[in-house]
Amino acid sequence: MRRKPREWVWAMSYSRLPGGSISLLWGFDVFVMTSKDEGLGSSILDAFRYHVPVVATAAGGIPEIVTDGETGLLAQVGNPHSVARCIMRMLEDEDLRQRCMEKSYDLLKKQFTVEKMVCAYENLYREVMGAKCQ
Repeated sequence: MRRKPREWVWAMSYSRLPGGSISLLWGFDVFVMTSKDEGLGSSILDAFRYHVPVVATAAGGIPEIVTDGETGLLAQVGNPHSVARCIMRMLEDEDLRQRCMEKSYDLLKKQFTVEKMVCAYENLYREVMGAKCQ
């Protein structure tokens, strides 16, 4: 059972963590990524791994992994009020939090395993040569 959300928010930057201590994610009530432009958003996958619900802006490739209301909540890029509403919704709605944590972890296990990622890179490299791995 997840503990009740705190009444404060702690912001941090991965680049400032000693040794890249991603394991601190265990202590988060919600992971928030407010990018204006983003590739895949691999730090979101770290949050999925640690069963932390995600609120992110719909920037770049983020909507490919965060499906609004399913694997997290998507806020409007550049709109702090939208981000705040999503954070509050995630913190206040236990059913939503649980569903997002379960579905995001399932997505991670199905689509982002080492084997799948290696195969995707192999396919990308082999595409030029005309053959794909299974």
